[in-house]
Amino acid sequence: EDRGTVAKGLLSVKVFEGLPGCGSPPCGHHTPSMGLLQLSSASVCQLMLLLLHLLCAAAARGEHHSGIRLPLDGQIGLGWVSKNYSQRLDHFSYTPERDLEFFDQRYFINTLYWNSSGWNGKPPIIVYTGGEWDITEDLEGEAYLMHVASRSGALVVYMEHRYYGDSNPFGSVTEAYKNGSTLGYLDAAQALADFAEITLHVVKSYCPKAACPVIAMGCSYGGMLAAWFRLKYPHLVVGALASSAPVLFPNGNVTSRSGYYDAASQVFENVSQPCYSTIKDSWAAIDDFVEENGLPSLEAYFNLCNHLNCTSDLKNFLQLEYLNMAQYYNHLDPQAKRFCDGVTNGTHRPTIERIRDGLRNYYVGVPCVKITSTSNSPAHLPLSPGTDEGWAWQTCTEMVFPFGSHPPKTMFEPFSFNYSDTEAYCKYKYGITPRPAWISTTFNVSSHLDGFAGNIIFSNGRKDPYSVEGILSNISSTIVALVSEGSHCTDIGSIDPRDPRWLSDQREAEIKIMEGWI
Repeated sequence: EDRGTVAKGLLSVKVFEGLPGCGSPPCGHHTPSMGLLQLSSASVCQLMLLLLHLLCAAAARGEHHSGIRLPLDGQIGLGWVSKNYSQRLDHFSYTPERDLEFFDQRYFINTLYWNSSGWNGKPPIIVYTGGEWDITEDLEGEAYLMHVASRSGALVVYMEHRYYGDSNPFGSVTEAYKNGSTLGYLDAAQALADFAEITLHVVKSYCPKAACPVIAMGCSYGGMLAAWFRLKYPHLVVGALASSAPVLFPNGNVTSRSGYYDAASQVFENVSQPCYSTIKDSWAAIDDFVEENGLPSLEAYFNLCNHLNCTSDLKNFLQLEYLNMAQYYNHLDPQAKRFCDGVTNGTHRPTIERIRDGLRNYYVGVPCVKITSTSNSPAHLPLSPGTDEGWAWQTCTEMVFPFGSHPPKTMFEPFSFNYSDTEAYCKYKYGITPRPAWISTTFNVSSHLDGFAGNIIFSNGRKDPYSVEGILSNISSTIVALVSEGSHCTDIGSIDPRDPRWLSDQREAEIKIMEGWI
């Protein structure tokens, strides 16, 4: 199953209207003599937005959730029950105007395997720390938690992150995202305090007398939160599994880093050196094709559903597709291999023809290719309300990830992260200045953890581009790194009988460590 998109889609160029230097036309041009992408001021703004969204993607970073259609009639899957917790808007101030401000925060609970025996006579409570998406998108995808519950007799709780999904302060998505003042309560510290409140409520409700140890789990940005939950609330959480958590990214250093794009390129190079080289050459080939034939011919050549304003429209789409294929490399149906098989099928073909054939092999049976979304499958829906805008806010406050694409390793067009541009955008958009060092100041996930922390598993897959900013070696005997051949969040995904031995071994290792915490 193709579970995600990397950048969660590109926002409309309308967000830049009124920003000095931004507007029409929204496209750049390529200057071969310099070997770098030369951009108009408007394109710089578009590129800034692309960089802001390519986070934990996830992201993201999405981050990483594609809006898979779920059975939302009543319960979602067997045993899941939706609940709301009346959550305080601001946990860290005592101002009279906000003292009585609360909002409904959604969480899901499952007691299917809940029993009194548990591990060593102590039934655990597993809490999933949701990230920048609608939590229902995880109930089907992260089925590993229910597998752990079947082995441990655990109660499972999925907690939705404030400002995402249905957990919006001020009564609605519109009001929550109205301006910088209403968005000011969206940050990791507030989210962790929310999770602490819900965790305490669940423990008191389901385990008032017995000892019920709590284990936190999460993936991507949610994995970062799981690790931080253990660090900040060790009296509530006995341990944490942080899957594909790029905890080293927001470290205060805003120098442009190419590790993410280099790692994504390496996935393709490992699949097929000719495919990697073809993609690397394709950016100039697209420009040459348009110069000779025009944009309408490019639309027809790639059988696009959408009209192109410039070559950057197609290039941005292809870039996001390649990142998606690498970050969510499916070991049962490798997307990058499927694309590359189309690229390398036959010899002595023009570069642009190989790219087109790669897309044809990747998107079988679609009437035309949509470049407004990284998903051309009818099983996918638009991202949940708030996902784009919420993560844009977080990257303008504390989650500053300095993505860059630097030669010689990258197969993508070169660009560098420019903190001054990001700062200017955030001031224009929200009236705020980013604090790139704040995450490292308040959480400081580094080698110093061995002096005061323990019981954290950092799991990563070598095919995940975000793994370059994750913990890849043990910090201590109780802060351990488990590294496999997987991709982004592979270990906590659904279990399949066809799963390779390395994945089963990784999951067994995680379960053994977690049982040891109890």
